Amino acid sequence: MGQLVPADFPMEQLANDAERNVVGALVDQLYDSWLIVPDLGMRSETRDHETDIVLVHPDMGVLIIEVKGHRVGIREGMWVGNEGTALDPQPLKQAQDNSHQLKRRIRRDVEGLDHLDIGIGLAFPNTKAIDGHLTMDIADDQILLASDLLEANDAVERMAHLGRWRNQALTAVQIEGIIGLIRPDADFVWDPDARTKATKQRLDELCDAQITALGSLAQNRRVFVRGGAGTGKTRLGMMWARKAWAEDDRVLLTCFNDPLAQSLRDEFGFIEDERLVVGAFLRMVLELPGMPELEVPADANAVWWDTVATGHFIKHWPQVDASFDTIIIDEAQDFSPAWIALLEALLDPEGRRRMLVLADEGQGIFERGFVFPQHGEGWTHAELGSNFRNALPIARVLRRGLGGAASPASSPEGLGVSWHAAGDVDLLAELVQVELDRILDDEGRDASGVCVATFRSAVRDHLRGKLDLVSWENRGGGAVLCENVHRLKGLEFDTMILAAIDDVEDVAVLYVGVSRAVSELIVLGPPELGDRLGLA
Repeated sequence: MGQLVPADFPMEQLANDAERNVVGALVDQLYDSWLIVPDLGMRSETRDHETDIVLVHPDMGVLIIEVKGHRVGIREGMWVGNEGTALDPQPLKQAQDNSHQLKRRIRRDVEGLDHLDIGIGLAFPNTKAIDGHLTMDIADDQILLASDLLEANDAVERMAHLGRWRNQALTAVQIEGIIGLIRPDADFVWDPDARTKATKQRLDELCDAQITALGSLAQNRRVFVRGGAGTGKTRLGMMWARKAWAEDDRVLLTCFNDPLAQSLRDEFGFIEDERLVVGAFLRMVLELPGMPELEVPADANAVWWDTVATGHFIKHWPQVDASFDTIIIDEAQDFSPAWIALLEALLDPEGRRRMLVLADEGQGIFERGFVFPQHGEGWTHAELGSNFRNALPIARVLRRGLGGAASPASSPEGLGVSWHAAGDVDLLAELVQVELDRILDDEGRDASGVCVATFRSAVRDHLRGKLDLVSWENRGGGAVLCENVHRLKGLEFDTMILAAIDDVEDVAVLYVGVSRAVSELIVLGPPELGDRLGLA
């Protein structure tokens, strides 16, 4: 939704239904990064100016829209109304005069905008088609007819990208300066995190509606749910776990990687209850009652976990003295069938014996032989079909190039997608620093919402050392996280910076990396990578 300024603007104050309809359509359909200022009065040395709508966008600059309720046509280069009488003032001339007046004020009073241009548009909400031919001083995309207001965001973006005013990006200070100038009575402060918060809130609302519809699955004993990145699998698992625990079930909730497990534990807060076990699979099984202790070396790597740790818990599994009523496995494509069978053996024969398995074949970056459960083996199957993690531009990248789930048209715009070419690790570090300076210093956003993701450990270590980025274990304190994509499965960040010096041919790994971004995706890498994602 577009942001009305002021937020409590009285719509009845507008002159007529035509203006109310256009403002209402813009509020309902524009993305949340648009600011909508209706009914702006300005005084010049010679006369008063009344501008129907001013639009402000951090990336697309300033537009004004004049609204006319007539069913209009054009006769001999003149705009005419219902009776064929020339409109006075002429809509385009009125818009041009108001644009000139507003531009003069902003250039004079807002620092750094002394070369600002302002886009012009005309809205005719009661006109289906213009009778006559547009004159050469206005383009089709500057006209909003009744049908355009049904897809207002696309129409306004086309308008914004016309002519000289294209991509007049505005800083937070400049946006506040413009609003302070044209609406000095509005209690307005540009929140650098407002757009990411609004994006996340809207996506959460859409996701909740999808997973709530699957609540009745809990009536089944063995449930398998598949869904692409961002479809709400983890959220569904959490909902099951909370409900089962509240019903006095002994609950085990597990996944493969440590960061996601920590995130799941954080969701439960500081609950200390032996009936609730939440953890990363390999670490968690080593701590089950009855499992002999195994010291984990400080430098334990993937080979140690896959051989020594796995061999230990398989050998001693019969000694485990734990049982559960409900077991939930998130990101199950990371598990071997043997691991899943061992977990299922922990279900108490006297309990409800419920098991929920959540998986996405698109994120299968570990080769452990996961097999999707078959219907004939007593499994109830369901699918989460829509992507509610990623803002619309990011979801489109996933969909068109990486096989991601479709995103509803009602998904928010977020902060968008960008790509910059990088051919070596030093240039890559420079580009990452430029982006971090913009995000943290210029825009003042929270470092905890930003992640730099790499595809090679050597690149990760170089960026950490040169830019003071940190590992997952050392996150916090205003530092930016930098990890390989593999460690980020199941997590999400407002802004994801994917940093690579080589093309990434592994679609599953690329899919995981892109899908971690909620509001903003920045890709830094070679042209081949940009081409692969449709960005270069």
